[in-house]
Amino acid sequence: MVRPLHRGPSGPRMSGSSNDFFDSQMKDKTDKEDLDRRASSDNNSFAFKFPIRVLFPDNSPSKHGNTENGFTSDPFMAGTPRSRHKLTLLLLKLSLVLIVILALTGSFWWTLSISTTSRGHIYHGYRRLQQQLVSDLWHIGELSLGSSRLRDLEFCPQEYENNVPCFNVSENLALGLADGNEYDRHCENGMRQNCLVLPPVNYKIPLRWPTGRDVIWVGNVKITAQEVLSSGSLTKRMMMLEEEQISFRSASLMFDGVEDYSHQIAEMIGLRNESNFIHAGVRTILDIGCGYGSFGAHLFSSQILTMCIANYEASGSQVQMTLERGLPAMIGSFILKQLPYPSLSFDMLHCARCGIDWDQQDGILLIEVDRVLKPGGYFVWTSPITNAETFRRNKVNQKRWNLVRDFAENLCWEMLSQQDETVVWKKTSKRNCYSSRKPGSGPSICSKGHDVESPYYRPLKACISGTQSRRWIPIEERKTWPSRANPNKSELAIYGLHPEELAEDAETWKMAVRNYWSLLSPLIFSDHPKRPGDEDPSPPYNMLRNVLDMNAHFGGFNSALLEAGKSAWVMNVVPTNGPNYLPLILDRGFVGVLHDWCEPFPTYPRTYDMVHAAGLLSLESDHQRRCTILDLFTEIDRLLRPEGWVIFHDKAALIESARALTTGLKWEARVVEIESNSDEKLLICQNSAIERRGNQNFLDRRNQRNNTTPMEPAHPWRFGASSFPKPKTQNPKPSPPLPNANHSPPSLLPLLLLRQTSLFSTSFLITKTPKKFRKKRKKDESPRTKLVQTQPNLIPHFEHIVERDAYFRFLTKSKDFLSNQPHRVLRLDDAGKLYRELGFPRGRKVARSLQRHPLIFQTYRHDDNKMWIGFTDLMEALLEEERFIMDSWNRTESIRFVNCS
Repeated sequence: MVRPLHRGPSGPRMSGSSNDFFDSQMKDKTDKEDLDRRASSDNNSFAFKFPIRVLFPDNSPSKHGNTENGFTSDPFMAGTPRSRHKLTLLLLKLSLVLIVILALTGSFWWTLSISTTSRGHIYHGYRRLQQQLVSDLWHIGELSLGSSRLRDLEFCPQEYENNVPCFNVSENLALGLADGNEYDRHCENGMRQNCLVLPPVNYKIPLRWPTGRDVIWVGNVKITAQEVLSSGSLTKRMMMLEEEQISFRSASLMFDGVEDYSHQIAEMIGLRNESNFIHAGVRTILDIGCGYGSFGAHLFSSQILTMCIANYEASGSQVQMTLERGLPAMIGSFILKQLPYPSLSFDMLHCARCGIDWDQQDGILLIEVDRVLKPGGYFVWTSPITNAETFRRNKVNQKRWNLVRDFAENLCWEMLSQQDETVVWKKTSKRNCYSSRKPGSGPSICSKGHDVESPYYRPLKACISGTQSRRWIPIEERKTWPSRANPNKSELAIYGLHPEELAEDAETWKMAVRNYWSLLSPLIFSDHPKRPGDEDPSPPYNMLRNVLDMNAHFGGFNSALLEAGKSAWVMNVVPTNGPNYLPLILDRGFVGVLHDWCEPFPTYPRTYDMVHAAGLLSLESDHQRRCTILDLFTEIDRLLRPEGWVIFHDKAALIESARALTTGLKWEARVVEIESNSDEKLLICQNSAIERRGNQNFLDRRNQRNNTTPMEPAHPWRFGASSFPKPKTQNPKPSPPLPNANHSPPSLLPLLLLRQTSLFSTSFLITKTPKKFRKKRKKDESPRTKLVQTQPNLIPHFEHIVERDAYFRFLTKSKDFLSNQPHRVLRLDDAGKLYRELGFPRGRKVARSLQRHPLIFQTYRHDDNKMWIGFTDLMEALLEEERFIMDSWNRTESIRFVNCS
């Protein structure tokens, strides 16, 4: 293919040869092909040339300039200055176009990036608005239905006094559950109760710590004398049952047995005594089948915190008795499910005749023990099976012991010692121990999918857990208590926290505890116009013992109570729908559990002195709920002891909505503003269950609900016809069925037809005139109280002498009699009968005579909750001075007598 020539102005072309025709044809053909090729190239570059032409229009008549000979000139040829000028202009135009295109492209991508990033903020903002709208609608619904719901909120029947939802053994047996599953927790069918639990009739406020640790009231727990005195767990026997109390005092043989038993365990570990458990890294103990908590009560003085778990028991419950003593406990059973504790949680597990067959179920129960036990922790087991002397007589026990011993060895446990019926194992501190075992010996290690750090009542796993956790730190390498409560930077990094976060949380709760303690006073519920101030006495340090923190977060509330010197232990609960910091709480040396607050808490009624909930209402309102705030409040009412306290710390809107529900619960409530934060408020409530029980209206309502058949008097013929009042309602209820006519006189049977009153009304009884409507009658004066002289003839001077003589007689006789008593004290009840010995008038109260001499006598309440009288400090000093003077005088007289003789 020949390229056409560009010829100059040399003259016209000559066509005189014979090949002109052929040349002309070839030229035409070549021109045609060249034209087609240019046309195709023009079409391909049209998309690029079109915008250039639009932006930079060319004033020339054609695309390429025509030369003088009619041929087109190529603008890209740098032959002449004009062509170079055009080439420069074209390059400038192309550069400008490229800059414009790049600017438009950058602006477009910048717009897209802003829109994509802002889209996420808009989405999250929309989600927050949507959640806030749902929360507001939920609270509006609660407020709108609150009055109707509270009207329907009744009191539970009497059989609910000690009921625990989700633990109904009889119902589980009816459903066909067996093999220990009937004692397990079953909340699938919605076991929440929408009624208020009343305390027993003879319920009494527990004694304050530490007296309440050794003495509890029998009426506060459901237990019989036979259950108290029956044998069972090692720490469950030999309690002293008095008239109204159960005593765990040190005078009992049981206490001495627990002390020797604890000392034996310490020696088996290699320690001098049980007070050195702290130095060995032992701070928290899980006591399985704890009896009545005597093992933990004894170790409490050594700063050891023992958590008791046991199965649900309808009567004689170990958990209920332990909690009544002011010790940590909860219902727990791992027969089929894992405990609601994270892996590597406790320093020691203790089982003293706990009734668990560790050799059953292929050792899966021992695997669960290994899961919750920290590296280097101890497992203490006391059982008749472990006694070597019984092996000779019982081959079955020997076989069971061999199975447990071999399985513990496959778990990389080291048996430290075996004495009598007690054996102590130590869990390995090295992870490579599991890989160094023989193939096929012992359980395998769980995979990452099955190794859940914080399970919530999951089925038991037959594999070893916790080996892949970052919390695998032997107890010997951890800081001892109380330094463990303040983890360092490297320890906090395991939980994704910084020291500044924990320090800020600690300072917040220190201030909160100071404010809480100043607010826990009856003044805030009285009509007094002022709040408690600095001049008002603060509550005592032992006002609270059992505390429940429903949203523990980092455990800062627990730490602040301990630093403030309060005698309280805290059950730190981490909700399942919030951030899980339960491993941090347990590693700090506290006790806690994972729980879903839409389900009943695994404990008995009347368990805690205080329930604390900071941010719980916000947490529950931000998630899709299966329960309402009223369900949550009824559960709190079940857990709270009479005269107990509830503190809510949350957003102002949620506090106001919660305040409206406290009236139906019969709580005394007060909303307190927070000066440092206007968006949050405090709701402080107190349970007045004692007043509920004392109100006859509540008892009548409960009896009406308990009795399905009408209640008839035992002897209906004793009441006359005139005693039946007329019905007050327009539509009276049909009269109840009559008793059998054979049991009432036939002549008085028609009188029974006149009865139209309420089933439980007592207005038809023939009673005396009420005391408040009686006319007050002046009592006759007795010779002992009658004045010697009549009122008009009184001589003031003589009366003053008589009164002064009575004062002097009381002072001299009371001083002499009280000085001869042990410790110079006397019970007030006994003093009221000793009118001759103490010198006060017969028939008068001795307290009135004591009040006249406040500098000499004082009254106080002793540990036995009885009032006693004694001398004041001033009088004690005067008596000591008197004794010193008399001794000196006696010595002087004896020396003088010797000299004279």
